Amino acid sequence: MIMFGTFEKKIFGIEWQKILSYRFEFWLNFFGEMALCIIIPYFLWDTIYVSKNITVYHGLALPDIVSYSFCAFYCFKIVMGGGKEGSISQEIYYGTLSRYLVYPMNYLFMKYIQYMATSLFHLSKFVLLLVLAKWWWHLPIDPTVEQLGLFVLILFLAANFVFLIFTINECMAFWADNVWSLQVIFRTTLQILGGLYSPLLFFPEKFQNILAWSPISHCVYTPVMILLGKQGYPLFSIFASLMISISILFFLLKAVWKRGLIKFEAAGM
Repeated sequence: MIMFGTFEKKIFGIEWQKILSYRFEFWLNFFGEMALCIIIPYFLWDTIYVSKNITVYHGLALPDIVSYSFCAFYCFKIVMGGGKEGSISQEIYYGTLSRYLVYPMNYLFMKYIQYMATSLFHLSKFVLLLVLAKWWWHLPIDPTVEQLGLFVLILFLAANFVFLIFTINECMAFWADNVWSLQVIFRTTLQILGGLYSPLLFFPEKFQNILAWSPISHCVYTPVMILLGKQGYPLFSIFASLMISISILFFLLKAVWKRGLIKFEAAGM
């Protein structure tokens, strides 16, 4: 469990300040994203439903699929920490990591707090947008308190999973000249198999059974389906895959970071 002291609160405050620095840009993105995330999916899926002459596809009507697309976009931003990848590798390449190593602080923990601060900001933004979208566009989203709790919990675990993957990839900068390709590969995999572009319900059934035990499918698809009241996978497989993956990745990150620091300090000398 994370204990938030003065240090952590200051990091949270700084990260939120950075996001809100340009107020006009923030409000433009705020309303622009909401409109685009509803209008574009509506016309896209409306064309598909009309061309197939159907009103329901895999149990999802047009308002459901539009709601899914809207929620999926913001869930992806939440688990991605607002696109924080790249900072660790750059500090390794430029040597600025050394200044953090002499401070009485845990560098990776600081990066974790920054990541979670941005994720929490996007979660707060999503909740507000959800209320506005439901009132303005009449989206059929009526989650219960239990579903909201599950939604937030799974998103938190998914954000931890993605943070660990990205951080391990970033740590490859101790040995490799360019780690950006690793981040692009994982981001693209997460977008497709995570359910950003379309619900995993549209995938072949055998493939869905495999994805049920993959933590990637629970980063976007699962929390969105829970929010829509259409839970797809058993809770056991959801939490088991996420918790086991997070545990393995945590110890892997510790080992990679320890080996990387040895190489970094030797090069610095």
